[in-house]
Amino acid sequence: MNAKWKELGLRCTWWGAALLWVGCKADTWQTVLGRTKDVQTYTLIEVVNPLKIDRPQEIVEIPLTTIQSRYRSFNPEDFSVHLLGREFLPEGDPIMASNPPPEIPGQVIDQNRDGSPDTLLALMDFGANESHTLAVASPRFSLLLPPPLNHARAELWLKAAGGEYSASDVALLPFGSKIDSGIYQFGGPVMETDAIGWRIPVGAYPWVDVMGKRAEGMVLTDNVAKEYQDPAMFSAAQSLIGKSNGFGAGTLAQAIDESCARIASHGPVQYRRLENGPVMSEIEIRIEDCQLGEQRFDVSWYIAAFAGNSFLRHEIQVERTGHSLAFAIDDQGGEMREKPSREFGWMRTITYGSTNVRTGVGGALGMGLMIRGNLTNGFVEFTRDTLGVRLYPMQRSFSLFTFSSWSMAPGGATDIEALARMMDAFAERQNSKVQARNIDHAGA
Repeated sequence: MNAKWKELGLRCTWWGAALLWVGCKADTWQTVLGRTKDVQTYTLIEVVNPLKIDRPQEIVEIPLTTIQSRYRSFNPEDFSVHLLGREFLPEGDPIMASNPPPEIPGQVIDQNRDGSPDTLLALMDFGANESHTLAVASPRFSLLLPPPLNHARAELWLKAAGGEYSASDVALLPFGSKIDSGIYQFGGPVMETDAIGWRIPVGAYPWVDVMGKRAEGMVLTDNVAKEYQDPAMFSAAQSLIGKSNGFGAGTLAQAIDESCARIASHGPVQYRRLENGPVMSEIEIRIEDCQLGEQRFDVSWYIAAFAGNSFLRHEIQVERTGHSLAFAIDDQGGEMREKPSREFGWMRTITYGSTNVRTGVGGALGMGLMIRGNLTNGFVEFTRDTLGVRLYPMQRSFSLFTFSSWSMAPGGATDIEALARMMDAFAERQNSKVQARNIDHAGA
């Protein structure tokens, strides 16, 4: 009899433990974000637009040190970013797992390329002087939400023996191959955002081509890789320039006196994909033994695209000083403008027209280049088909931006004035970044 009661007591203890575990799991999902069973699950970040201008599709940079100073258990490989409503009160309003706040695109990157993640990027809209409250949750809150969408993409599609293409993260690009050789889909890496696309043909020398989009949001589909197999199915497959006797929508060049020319001699070209996420995609193209004046230099060219935007960020690193490096774009055959660095502290050159748009595509293409004035020795002298800047020879690292806008794309610039306004607003936004700070709350 005593044995039976003892056995019954053990069973009750086991079922009690099981029910307690289930209760804890239910409590974990149904209680507020913050401290659940004394474990922190999120932190609040306030982001503020300091300018009296709207900032649509703004890329917000939040240092991980800001997040980790209040949230030491933050996991950069398992997180989500949520936009809270204006009526949210940090000390009183619960965030329920059964009714999670809207998730916005978020991505952790290695900004300084030292091998460790250091920056959280978030994509959002701001009105003039508007502020928002974000909840950064880790682990990702909630498992009930669908996986985050991919708003930016960078791919190099390598042809296999059977003829199908598959994505490649690293490659040694063949020197002197033809763009249409079929080794790579579209002749080289493709980068795309919701707004526009680019390809980087890697024949005799890498340069940027613009890929016009007739509809937004193609990168949001789940079967992008499949659609890339058939360019006719994919709107971004329509390259606008198609070939370039000069510089396309941007390339490295050799400065010669007041002008510039394509780099005629170089060694192997290597490709590496660094970032590929919902906010930002970045690739590296390393060109060895570039002939720049009387000497040869190894050059690393980092190209980044950002979700919802039609600009590329170019970061260039030369192995040593004393080079004669330039960066240039093709003239589009219409109106051209140069702006010195006095306004906003940026040198800008803009061109708009249809001369280099491939026959049969239609519309006009606007392109621009923007760089800090202290990084250059001035503009490349206007020639019949070239605009650009000479990079300061005593500098080794450079950062600049190029802009592309096709008149037939949704929201595309219809004239040079529209493109100039877009670049002016971008320069102002770069000078006054969105500010981020921690918010004290009971859950942290």
